[in-house]
Amino acid sequence: MGYMPILLDVQNLRVLFVGGGQSAHRKLPEFLGNGASITIVSPTVHEVIYPYIAAGEVKWRKKTYHSHDLQEMQCVMACTNDPALNQQIVLDARRQGILAGNISPQGPRDFQMMAVLRGESFMLAASTMGQAPLLAPILLEDLSASINPQWSRLIAGVHRMRQDVLNRCSVEERSQMWRHMRTLPFRTWLEEAHQEAWTQETWDDKLQEALESWRAEQEGKL
Repeated sequence: MGYMPILLDVQNLRVLFVGGGQSAHRKLPEFLGNGASITIVSPTVHEVIYPYIAAGEVKWRKKTYHSHDLQEMQCVMACTNDPALNQQIVLDARRQGILAGNISPQGPRDFQMMAVLRGESFMLAASTMGQAPLLAPILLEDLSASINPQWSRLIAGVHRMRQDVLNRCSVEERSQMWRHMRTLPFRTWLEEAHQEAWTQETWDDKLQEALESWRAEQEGKL
């Protein structure tokens, strides 16, 4: 097991779900909510999946799985109640260079989905590395309880400042600026912002002041 956490852009990603039960249903919203194109292969589907099919959000191939179903797919989720079949699906996918997930407790897989909390400008995710999946949401809840609500405004402000730096500064200046940014007292600011209820405008002013101070310092060195 050598898992590395990454963010995967699934917008328009062609994803095959093999199996149409409740396990598939639990995985569907995260894919659909982020713009994936979903096809389900299964002789039957659970009633909770029918609304997605009726709305045209999911395509349903009413049949048993065959490796040919993987053609033109970019990702597959093995969601059947047969561990041996799920393993075969993963192996078939790997032979075709397709990323494969597997809901079975044991068996091969290329990735595992994590418990996710989405903020306005950030995302938190937690995983127990497949050891105790039912605890992942609880772990995430504990982590999220310690998040300062001002983080979203700080991230939004730094994003705007970053865009300004990218548009106005040379590559060398950007590198110097990023090094300077890492020295700023963000934790102190976050505490003050939480206590004093800073607005987005307050954050933008604070960050712009830091940027201008750095620029003035650089000009003084010339």
